[in-house]
Amino acid sequence: MLLDDKLRPIDPEITALNAMPWGFNQTGIIIKNQKVMNEKNVEYLLDQVKYAGLGDGHGNEIRENIAQLPKDFKIMHDTKFGEDAVAVSLNFVKSEKSDLYFFNNYDVTLKPAGSPDVTIEQQFRISNKGQSISLMEAYNMMNNRAVHKQLTNKEGKPYKAWMMLDYKNTDQNGSYKMKFFFEKYGYNLDKALSRFPIQEIREEPGKTNIIQSLEKGNLQKVTFEINGKEHQLSIEANPNTRGINIYNGNNQRIEYGQLVSEAKAQNAKTAVHKDNTQAQDEGSAKQTKKRGHSVA
Repeated sequence: MLLDDKLRPIDPEITALNAMPWGFNQTGIIIKNQKVMNEKNVEYLLDQVKYAGLGDGHGNEIRENIAQLPKDFKIMHDTKFGEDAVAVSLNFVKSEKSDLYFFNNYDVTLKPAGSPDVTIEQQFRISNKGQSISLMEAYNMMNNRAVHKQLTNKEGKPYKAWMMLDYKNTDQNGSYKMKFFFEKYGYNLDKALSRFPIQEIREEPGKTNIIQSLEKGNLQKVTFEINGKEHQLSIEANPNTRGINIYNGNNQRIEYGQLVSEAKAQNAKTAVHKDNTQAQDEGSAKQTKKRGHSVA
């Protein structure tokens, strides 16, 4: 139960309303008329939608729905990440105590390109504390990647954690549960990256940019330098192993040891080819010299 400075119970809805851009006291919202209140409500909802990465073009739809005062309503948002189709249902619900509406969560349906029979669905909650999972982060999580977020516990204290979808367990709504890796777990992305010869992390701001991208769950393109040669690869954070996953140009996962072995084998093959070519050139030169001598 939430308490105020005089240890009196606080209505959870009041806590949420305090984040909204209008005055409020314990007797109700200080507002002159319903029209102004609705517009303030719309502005607040649009901010939440925008910061969740769901676009800024849904204002009219939200206004039209609120004007009808339904118990709840949905707005659809379709987009693509690369060739992957993503359909999103933004879910709004009316307060039981007023005519205010809240953006509670959004449902994502992902259809990966090249896999017409595969559909992945997941619901993501919206936080009133600005800690919501963005659509880009949601997409990355639905591709089995981890996201690093700053969150707040029940006592209001901030903390950081890596989050992934737990594909072995679902909640009562059929969505996958979240798996958390807290700071005490000991996953240090900076340290994990330092084990590999990645060109982009040798200097700033390149290193910070790579880390921030990986913390958002992105599959990040980087350059490995192995045995003096550059290799264009992609990496993602993997808190499960306290390391990173590496992918080749065909998006196939590959172990670093395998990369080194292949690079050594290629170098050896190149060296043998060079020696053979040199030997052939020397042999040809001797034959030419010999023929020239006999003619004379």
